[in-house]
Amino acid sequence: MSPTSVTDWVMSSNAQAHVKGRLMLLLNGIRNSDAAAISGELAGLEEILEIEEGALPPELTHLLRRRSYAKAYAYLGGEMPAK
Repeated sequence: MSPTSVTDWVMSSNAQAHVKGRLMLLLNGIRNSDAAAISGELAGLEEILEIEEGALPPELTHLLRRRSYAKAYAYLGGEMPAK
């Protein structure tokens, strides 16, 4: 049986918190039309993918590669704030 969620996959809580934090800042930047925040967080997420791809759950890697950031945030247990 293959892992289907973050809790089934061995992913350090530090790595999870780092990705989740970047996603939260990116989504807030998008919501606030903050180009600098968007650009910075996108670059940070790309760097994480390059360095940590093998350590991330395949579903999370898929969501990040497809730029499904809200879904990736939800996958990590984040709740989207109301608009």
